[in-house]
Parts: sequence; structure tokens; C-alpha cells
Amino acid sequence: MLTTEIYDNDDEIAFFDNNSYIEHELIRLEIPDDSEVEFTQSNTRLIYDRDEKNSPEDYENAQRYISFNSSAPRAFRGKANTYFYGRGQDTNAYFSSTLTIDDAQGNRIVDLQSDTLRVEVRGDRMLI
Repeated sequence: MLTTEIYDNDDEIAFFDNNSYIEHELIRLEIPDDSEVEFTQSNTRLIYDRDEKNSPEDYENAQRYISFNSSAPRAFRGKANTYFYGRGQDTNAYFSSTLTIDDAQGNRIVDLQSDTLRVEVRGDRMLI
């Protein structure tokens, strides 16, 4: 489960926020190039990268390695959750969250992006 927390100006969770939609997105997905060798930086194959126009394989192909759909759940008490599942293979998955709010005239008044979260899935373990 990925959880995004919204904080107020006093660095407290914004429990009053029950209306914002938080977009969760897969940014990048890596697998080991050789599954018989330890998964290290030199043994990494890029499967999906949102920022590359010519990604080696597309987002749909990434679904063979993890089950995740970009979503925009509504916040409840300052938190928004979404889920992803490994498919029994070692992966490095990178996610981000975005909060955007427009005023009544359609002008963007809030545009926040989280830091990238790296999740390492190794067999039956998940390292965050």
C-alpha cells in the first residue's frame, strides 16, 4: 500500500482535508538483467520510465512485473492510499504523488509533487 500524507503549514497532518484528490503514479520500473545474479545497479534492466519517450518497454508491459494502476484517490483525514502488488519477481519500483487544486475559475492554486519513493521488492521481502 502506498500512503500519501498531506501536511499543513505547521507540519501536522491536515486532518481537515477530505476533498483533495492525490494522483499516485509509477515513475520507473527496473528488474534484474540476469535473475540468477544478485540484483545490483550493474545488473539492472529498465522496463518502464515515464520520462523517456522511447522507453525500452511500455507501461502495459510493466504490468507483467507489478500490478499497479495510476490512480487519484480522495484524501480522508489528510491521507490518500493506493495499492500495488508484486508478481513474485525482484523489482525496483519508483512512485510519486501529486496534489493539484484549482479555484472556482479554474486557476491552479496548489501544485505539489512528492519526492520519488523507491520500493525494492526482493522475492518475499519489500524494502522501502
